[in-house]
Amino acid sequence: MRFQEKCERYPSMDVSQCSMGCDVDQDCPPNHMCRCDGMCGYSCIDNDISCDVPDALDNGVRFYNGTNYNDTVRYQCNENYTMTGNPVRRCTAKKTWDGALPQCLPDCLAQPPSLPEHAYYVTTLSRYPAGYRLQVVCKQGYKLIGHENRSKVSAQCIMGQWSVIDDVACELVDCGPFYVHPNGSVDKWDTVYNTTIHFKCQEGFNFEGSRTRTCGADGKWTGTEKFNCIVTPLVKPLITPLVTYIVTHLVTHLVKPLITPLVTYIVTHLVTHLVKPLITPLVTYIVTHLVTHLVKPLITPLVTYIVTPLVTHLVKPLITPLVTYIVTHLVTPLGFF
Repeated sequence: MRFQEKCERYPSMDVSQCSMGCDVDQDCPPNHMCRCDGMCGYSCIDNDISCDVPDALDNGVRFYNGTNYNDTVRYQCNENYTMTGNPVRRCTAKKTWDGALPQCLPDCLAQPPSLPEHAYYVTTLSRYPAGYRLQVVCKQGYKLIGHENRSKVSAQCIMGQWSVIDDVACELVDCGPFYVHPNGSVDKWDTVYNTTIHFKCQEGFNFEGSRTRTCGADGKWTGTEKFNCIVTPLVKPLITPLVTYIVTHLVTHLVKPLITPLVTYIVTHLVTHLVKPLITPLVTYIVTHLVTHLVKPLITPLVTYIVTPLVTHLVKPLITPLVTYIVTHLVTPLGFF
């Protein structure tokens, strides 16, 4: 009798490693039952099957509760060791533990090998498990050189030690030569990363294209691939002086002699016949009414207020005694009165 719906024997499975196949218990010899036997599929399993005690693991421990058919053992490595292989094994119908005994390989606790200038490892680990492969990259603007296949793997952790796989180095990216027009020039000839080239044309030629190109981290120049120096048309050198001559003489000998008298005439007659007739009466009216209706009403009372007290309280007290003294001491003795 089957206890699982699906348990097929793997086509690639070695038949010699499996017990006799079956569909039901009646297909099996006495004291056997039809059971699912992993990759062997349904097989006739001896009711008294038992495996030997599972092998111990160097630098690790094992955990199991029994050694009968279908019992399992689980392996675990000690600290600073990494397991290779399957950590679980099962007791099979052949009275053996399936698979192979895993291994516990020592990790690399030391720091990775030093790298040349401008190179660094792509990792942030503090402990490197066995078999770990260190990848190396270069800083921006540099490219990796070394083995002809330019592998990015520099070292691998093997049995607790670093094994150098490929000596690497980083060199500055070079974008290679660039095109310079026969009638042009550049300010420099450097072709390495981050170099900017400035192009210009000789006198008599017009520039066409990118005036500057920069070497990028990808090893390619920015801007258009080529620049051109196009011959300046002959019409422009001839026309420009001619137009300048015509405009200068036109203004000097025609426009200026006509415009200056006209402007003078317009301004003179505008002031005489329009501005002055309008402004003079307006100013007279404003000044007259301003004095009559604003200044005089304000000033007259103010002067009266200031003069009256001044005469009453200052001038009169001073003048009266003076006049009396003069009359008494000068005029009377002389016999005028």
